[in-house]
Amino acid sequence: MNRFWSILFFLVPILGVGVCFLSAFDIAPFQNTWLPADISESGKDIDQAFVVVMWIVGIVFLGTGLILGFSLWAHSFSIDRKAEYSHGNTKLEIAWSIIPGIILIAIFVYQSFYWEKQKIYNPLELQSDGDVTQVQPLVRVVARKFGWSFRYAGVDATLDTADDFILENELYLPVDRSIVLELESEDVLHSFYLRNLRVKQDIIPGKRQLVWFSIISSKVEQGKIYDILCAELCGWGHSRMNGRLYPLAKEKYQVFLAEQNALQNQVTMGGGNTP
Repeated sequence: MNRFWSILFFLVPILGVGVCFLSAFDIAPFQNTWLPADISESGKDIDQAFVVVMWIVGIVFLGTGLILGFSLWAHSFSIDRKAEYSHGNTKLEIAWSIIPGIILIAIFVYQSFYWEKQKIYNPLELQSDGDVTQVQPLVRVVARKFGWSFRYAGVDATLDTADDFILENELYLPVDRSIVLELESEDVLHSFYLRNLRVKQDIIPGKRQLVWFSIISSKVEQGKIYDILCAELCGWGHSRMNGRLYPLAKEKYQVFLAEQNALQNQVTMGGGNTP
């Protein structure tokens, strides 16, 4: 093979690692292309796990790319050299099976602590009578082709009561407290994705699921509206399935609930139906 191609193979890992380096350290022309801003309590743990895996993958990617490029350079075509046939190397094959297995097990153990915190152990809260109970869902998220419906627990903080109200594609949440959302789908498989909160949960039709997180007020950019996306291809209108997340201070969130409750009462008194 012509050595020109070996140079190209050398460039692939070098340019790949270079782009990741410039992006990670926010260097031109790759500013703001790394991870999106984190406004959650647990996002730092998820980002740390991501960076660790990136280092492992990056080292392997760089090493294999350089070895491949060197092999192409050292064994480029020569009319005087005959091809050599190999039937494999058992020791080498065992090594490249065992080492990746050990690495994968280590990654599993490392991230399992974060997984338990994010997916298994529901957040708890202390009640006025001294009992410790699980935090109840604040909003029911209903996914459908192609939008989000949010059913809010009203001022009584309990879903499926008379003061519930529904907003389409707009999610208002309080900051600096544990938040639990209940997820369900009306049709096909969707995925609830809040990238700035490092939350991604597939929504399986016929099954209600819970997801929880905390928004940290000091991390929230004043007046910024955050994206709510579907991360599962769900049909022709998948790209239009966008919602908006509005983080609110606790006091403002209570005002928001009161305003929605008053609006609902006006509709009811005017002959409308409650949600």
